[in-house]
Amino acid sequence: MAKSWYDYTMEEKCLLEKASTDFVRDNMLINYCLWDDNELLIESFVKNNRIPLRFDLEAYYFCITGIDKKYNLIDDSAIFQRQVETTYAIYEEMEALLNANHCRGNCFLIKVDNSKQMAVLFSRDAECRISAEQVCEQIHRHFLERPPYAPGNHRFIATSLAGPYQGYEGMHPAYLKARQLNDLRFFEVACPVITEQVLQRRIDPGVLAIYENGRRLRNELCTGNLPAVLEQVNYVFDHLVRSSLDMNCCQAAHTFVIATLSLFVKVYGVALDLNFGPQDFFSLSEYQAHLENQIRRLYEDGNGSPWYSPEVLLAMGFIHENYQKDISLKLVAEYTNTNVSHLSSEFNRQTGSSLPDFIAGLRIEKARSDLENSTLTIAQISREVGFGSERYFTEIFKKHCGKTPLQYRAQLNLEKSESSENK
Repeated sequence: MAKSWYDYTMEEKCLLEKASTDFVRDNMLINYCLWDDNELLIESFVKNNRIPLRFDLEAYYFCITGIDKKYNLIDDSAIFQRQVETTYAIYEEMEALLNANHCRGNCFLIKVDNSKQMAVLFSRDAECRISAEQVCEQIHRHFLERPPYAPGNHRFIATSLAGPYQGYEGMHPAYLKARQLNDLRFFEVACPVITEQVLQRRIDPGVLAIYENGRRLRNELCTGNLPAVLEQVNYVFDHLVRSSLDMNCCQAAHTFVIATLSLFVKVYGVALDLNFGPQDFFSLSEYQAHLENQIRRLYEDGNGSPWYSPEVLLAMGFIHENYQKDISLKLVAEYTNTNVSHLSSEFNRQTGSSLPDFIAGLRIEKARSDLENSTLTIAQISREVGFGSERYFTEIFKKHCGKTPLQYRAQLNLEKSESSENK
């Protein structure tokens, strides 16, 4: 059982407080020195504080490893002094691991995205028989296996490796390169150590490939076949986006998919959470999981609805977006890149309504909502929903509702009045 603060003697408390002060100085202040891009500041800081450099300044590597930004490396105890002891114990484990591989190095904490990661500066001795990348793999594996940081409690980022570098002047660029490589954790690159070679393997699928596969995804969504849809989602993001290691590529795919899902929201009236982006998630896998959950909701909430073909879905989405404007069959056919007669026939067959009747019905639906919830005049509502004249609006409204707009509003007001009196 760990000792509490009250169990320590006064002498032990003084030593612990000294260790805590040294810990903050040696760990967090060197982080700021590295960030400042000043080799003299780094050198003087190390020398003035008598921090022993265990690695060879002539050729060293810089790696980052640890738990993700949702956690803090120091979380083993409620008191800071005990946490310091825990972290120093990890340092000793890291040094033992380095020594076993004929390497030497320093460990310290480094701030990454407002959390504390473990940074290791190390060099390889002449007797070392493994690569720097393999050393980093062992460091990373050690963290994965070390309680309480084992999988299930925390999720680890991949180790990033930069090097070899030389001299105090090399520490700043090594630090920046390690941070840059660490940023690739979003893509969960399928290797335990992210190196510059990973960047060289980057594949640019191009916007055209994303667009084409985005269209395939839209077509699959229209079939209602959930397994096929999820397979296409995985292809777009696992194959195209993940291999690109490019957030612009990810954003392009996201934009196309959200635009497609927005179509379904408009046409089917389902409630989906589409107000998110890749930047809201720590990993691409997390982002995909949220996206797939929205697609599952689409099929759950739209259960029993007819699944329209892509061209009819696009046509309906276009009408929902532009019902207030002058819409012709030719204009909708051009938008959907479809032959006029084919679109007219398919629209009628799939919706049970002609395209002009569907437009009129949507306008009347919007007009009824305005009559119920606004104080606009009949003439204003007529213009608001896209009718050219108030007279024609009244004629079509009466055809659909059995009452003129004035009669419909008067009935609503009467019902509200009676309801208020009954209360």
